[in-house]
Amino acid sequence: MAIIKITYGLVLPQMQAYLNASNDVRPQIYGYSDKQVNFVDWYPFVVPYVPGQGWLLHNPWFYGEHLVYDMADFDVTVTFTDGAHPLVAASGAEVDAPTAGPLEAIPLTPTATPSGVSSRRFLLESGRTFALSMSDFFKVATKTVGDVTVFAYYFGIYNASGEALLQTTLEAMQTFSERFGPYRHKTLTAVQGDFNDGMEFSGLYFISRDYFNLYDGTPKNYLVTIAAHETAHQWWFDAVGNDQALEPWLDEALATYSERIYYEEVYPDFVDWWWGYRYFEFLKAGAVDTSIYDGEGQRPYWDKVYLTGARFLEDLRQRVGDEIFFAFLSDYYTQYTGKRATGADFFRVFHEHSAADLTDLFTKYFKNTY
Repeated sequence: MAIIKITYGLVLPQMQAYLNASNDVRPQIYGYSDKQVNFVDWYPFVVPYVPGQGWLLHNPWFYGEHLVYDMADFDVTVTFTDGAHPLVAASGAEVDAPTAGPLEAIPLTPTATPSGVSSRRFLLESGRTFALSMSDFFKVATKTVGDVTVFAYYFGIYNASGEALLQTTLEAMQTFSERFGPYRHKTLTAVQGDFNDGMEFSGLYFISRDYFNLYDGTPKNYLVTIAAHETAHQWWFDAVGNDQALEPWLDEALATYSERIYYEEVYPDFVDWWWGYRYFEFLKAGAVDTSIYDGEGQRPYWDKVYLTGARFLEDLRQRVGDEIFFAFLSDYYTQYTGKRATGADFFRVFHEHSAADLTDLFTKYFKNTY
């Protein structure tokens, strides 16, 4: 075993709050704003190595994710030396954290020393990433179900939407645990981001402040839809990994279709609404297996990988029926938890459950042959 010790400093940039006018560059999550400080992909790590192929380190792009992660255990201690006591949302469970209560805003008090130095320690086993978000403006709602505690961190004026965020995350976690397989961590944290985007990490996801502004008190809005989507990434990204640059459909199409599964289970009367709200029929379909580099812009990339990907999964489900479809997804999750899957792996597991001829679906939805 090799031990590598690295000492380094970070100079945090100011976050870019909004997408630019061309909608081709996603906002910057790493950094600080007037309301929060976010640490994402903030530490050195070793990218996966594939014999015969080399290191899986792709070039960054204007949209989409380009990094590929293997599993790691994280032991993270955050120490404040200036007497600060912000609330800290983290990917991992806090060691000796207070017991969570009912759905309500509660304070989380760090352990402090007389000198004013305070520390918080967080543990995450078998995760792909470790993210942190800190703010003096956060409120936190929390609820424990079984051995999992769900947290929703939100800015103080958003009480109703903050509780909706907690409830949706909780419902989605329960739905996907039943449909795909058990959630793997002890905590799941949703964080309102002071930027216009959503983003998943192990045990934690961000959701745009704009979706809080649009929340209307019903399940028929992007706050609920995207909360379900980002929660699904705990299955299709954190548990079952993939090459996000070259085969982003393996997590994004599955996470998008998981929104449909969430509505089907929790709000079945709104499934038709979801299709009409989420999928724009007038947009030209493209290949589901498009890489981030071939998306031809943020909006076309979303249409191909996320939305047309969801249509493919619906057609696949209709082809074989619910029993086979969900048995396949559960088996795929079980076989590739802790690993990285490819499109070939996805269809190999599918054909272990069905001999259905998918030639027409490949022709309709894919440019590559699996």
